[in-house]
Formats: sequence, C-alpha cells, structure tokens
Amino acid sequence: MQRQYQGRTYHWNGKVWLDDDRLQVSDSLANLLTDRFRLVERACRRYLGLHPGDLGTLAILCACLRKLQQPQQALRLTDDFGDCAHAPMLTSRAAALCALGRWEEAEKVVYRALNLGGVGPALQVLHRTRARQR
Repeated sequence: MQRQYQGRTYHWNGKVWLDDDRLQVSDSLANLLTDRFRLVERACRRYLGLHPGDLGTLAILCACLRKLQQPQQALRLTDDFGDCAHAPMLTSRAAALCALGRWEEAEKVVYRALNLGGVGPALQVLHRTRARQR
C-alpha cells in the first residue's frame, strides 16, 4: 500500500510505514497515515449505511481494516459476499485471509478473483499465498 503526503511516497510493509528511501518514518507521520485509513473506513461505513451491500465499497473497507490490523473484522463484514462475482471484493477478502495465515483458503478465493478478470492486486495475493505454502 502506498500513500502520498507532501510530495513524498510512503509505503506500508505490513508492519511499519517506510519513506521513498525505505527508512522507517516517525511515529507521528505513521499515525497521520493510519488516521487516513480510519477516515476512509468511516466514509465507507457511512456510504454502506445508504447503499448496503455495495461490493466496491466493501472491498475498500476490507482493505482499510486489513491496514488497520483488523483482518478478522474485514472477513466478518464480507462473509455474506464470499460467493460474489466481484474481483476486487474477492481479492480484498483473500488478502484478509492471508493476514490470518489461512493460505489455502486465500488461494482458492484469489483464483476465483483471477477467473473474473482480477489482475494486479489479485496476482500479488496469489504470489503471497504460493510463497507461504512452499
């Protein structure tokens, strides 16, 4: 995950925020970037209150919850949509499964996303599942 702030690009490596030089950023900047995920999370929840079941918004919310270290909550929110035909939603769900170490299940879900035309992020999740299963 990448975020732009004041002309610089910051990368989330799953544990800490890194700047363009791959140096760990200060706690205050890390908090700012995390606050942005919380802001997007709140916006998604408000939108879903008006448009329940919107798969695109659920996929974004699921991604935010993963970045906020809440993959179990991301799965609970998307459980009712696990059989949908929406590649971004399935990809986000597969990534949450990866975060919980449920590699085989994640691989099955991400293959469904790929069969629906998912690319880029779906391929990244697939590579993550294969690397962990070796």
